[in-house]
Amino acid sequence: MNNYEILKSTTGLYVEDEEIVREILGMFLRRRFKELHEAENGLDGLELFKKYNPDIVITDIEMPIMNGLDMIKEIKELDESKPIIIITAFKDEAHKSNLADEIIHKPINNRDLIEKIYNLILKYQKR
Repeated sequence: MNNYEILKSTTGLYVEDEEIVREILGMFLRRRFKELHEAENGLDGLELFKKYNPDIVITDIEMPIMNGLDMIKEIKELDESKPIIIITAFKDEAHKSNLADEIIHKPINNRDLIEKIYNLILKYQKR
């Protein structure tokens, strides 16, 4: 199965509070994934995770209502086998997490993001 086929069989959850960023990256991901669910905060993201059980989670950290790190902790309690990518503008220690498989700093290089998603999907499928 090649890169395109693997991504086209993948479901994702993308959580980002900045509407324009969510729309642009969401459009990019929707064209590549089988299905993509989007939320604007961690609480909504957690509810979508419970409802759809996506293959991968991509999230921002700083968001209203529930931040990304708290959402990740809740997701890992439900299912620790899900790959998680954090996308953040922050590079300080407070915005790092050992709960995530990858941390990508904004601005996002879409090619790098897709490569990381692909590699994580392969890694988790082998487990």
